Amino acid sequence: MSTLKINLNEVAIKATSSKMSKVFRKSLEKLPLKIQSLVAYKYNRWRTETSSLNFERKYTNVFAVDINGRIHAICTINGNEVFWEWIGDYESYIHWLHLHRYDKKV
Repeated sequence: MSTLKINLNEVAIKATSSKMSKVFRKSLEKLPLKIQSLVAYKYNRWRTETSSLNFERKYTNVFAVDINGRIHAICTINGNEVFWEWIGDYESYIHWLHLHRYDKKV
């Protein structure tokens, strides 16, 4: 069962299913190994401690996660499935958000 706890525009998500897109995997592979390790650490910590990542709602089911202030990840959440769409630097993140407007911001 998923847990959705809303605090302003940030949520804690517990998912029973979490998948990565090919774009996410390829983008992650291009990041420095130190960042890849940080992403893996934060992801594994989130799987056991849901409040360790802040999911900021951008659109109805689209969320952003700040990895370290410079690197951001984008995911969609449907029910209790999190689908990791993209990861990259801040400028590319802003560009991604403008290109992929799903619907109005909630």
